[in-house]
Amino acid sequence: GCLGILADNSYRTRFDFGKEQEDYYFWSHAGGALDYYMIPGKTPKEVLRRYQSLTGRSMLQQKWVYGFHQSKWSYYTDREVLGMVSTMRENKLPIDAVHMDIDYMEGFRVFTFNSARFSDPKAMTAKLAEQNVKAITIIDPGVKLDPGYFVYDEGVEQGHFARNPDGSIYEGAVWPGPAVFPDYTQEKTRAWWGEKVKIMTDAGIRGIWNDMNEPANFTGPLPDDVKFSEGNHKEIHNVFGHLMAKATYDGLLKADGRRPFVLTRACCAGSQRYCSGWTGDNHSMWQHLQLSLTQMMNLGLSGMNMVGSDVGGFGSDATPELLVRWFQLGAISPFFRDHYAKGTRNQEAYAFDQATMDGCRKALDLRYHLLPYIYDLAHEDMPILRPLVLEYPEDPVCRWVTGCWPHP
Repeated sequence: GCLGILADNSYRTRFDFGKEQEDYYFWSHAGGALDYYMIPGKTPKEVLRRYQSLTGRSMLQQKWVYGFHQSKWSYYTDREVLGMVSTMRENKLPIDAVHMDIDYMEGFRVFTFNSARFSDPKAMTAKLAEQNVKAITIIDPGVKLDPGYFVYDEGVEQGHFARNPDGSIYEGAVWPGPAVFPDYTQEKTRAWWGEKVKIMTDAGIRGIWNDMNEPANFTGPLPDDVKFSEGNHKEIHNVFGHLMAKATYDGLLKADGRRPFVLTRACCAGSQRYCSGWTGDNHSMWQHLQLSLTQMMNLGLSGMNMVGSDVGGFGSDATPELLVRWFQLGAISPFFRDHYAKGTRNQEAYAFDQATMDGCRKALDLRYHLLPYIYDLAHEDMPILRPLVLEYPEDPVCRWVTGCWPHP
């Protein structure tokens, strides 16, 4: 038999699986109740199904979400976005979605478009739609501290921002400079944030990418005593991204009506009901290619089925061989997105030599050949990408390969 354990505690938690002493495991929490769910089962699959019956199953995405996504930090203009898609099409590189990073905004103000570089977002998304490509925009939680900016003004007036112990609004710093953070523990704040999503859907945006939602703060982690309506930051930190995803999901569902696509960097148990995830800012390194496979399988075993890593690596410069190998892994990953940072070499498949582009195209063609199978798997309660031990728990070789049994 097998046993799953859910530690239902949102405080900072430390897990030690044999590092201190191989004879025992332990975990500890910085606060809160020792609230554990013991989940027995005859097989790992049975444990996972019971875990999902408690926390929720991964949501089924619209079919296009399982296709290929291209992204960079950043496509700076609508012409650059449309030009990239056209070049993909010209080179017979299939694509379903393009992600727009922080520079599409007006001074990094969330729920705005830079009027000089994206003068008519609705016209741009309509042109993308003609090529069967969806646009996805990044939305961060940090709201620019800027009197006269509608999101900031409404948030202050309606009491939507986290506060210091003395009752004043907490001020941090993110991409827009001085910034404040929504209190997503309030139902009214989640509803308000969700209503703002309609600004994006009205412009033809089909998905929202939540980033920096740990929340990241350039002046250092939020102090433990920053106040939210349901507790201080010490307690809320690990559910902040989850609650932001829920607010975004509800807003998309109300504004668009179709199954919402929300991509998040921060999440916790139960987030699979509202969003997909990826493994964050990796690098163009063989070690990170290898690590991403372990990360995705572990997330699947934690109920988060729709996951991926930045194909090719986000930071550093991908080599031709590394890019092709990562595309090959991306072809069988649940979420398949090539994403890279400014200051690194261009990482679209067509930005390399012919042999590299051909290798990436072959991986993309495999993905679309497998798409009906992947979509079928997405209907199940099990991870799309699975460690061997999940399918063959009694096989000693599979247990050894997965790292949970001595060499047979």
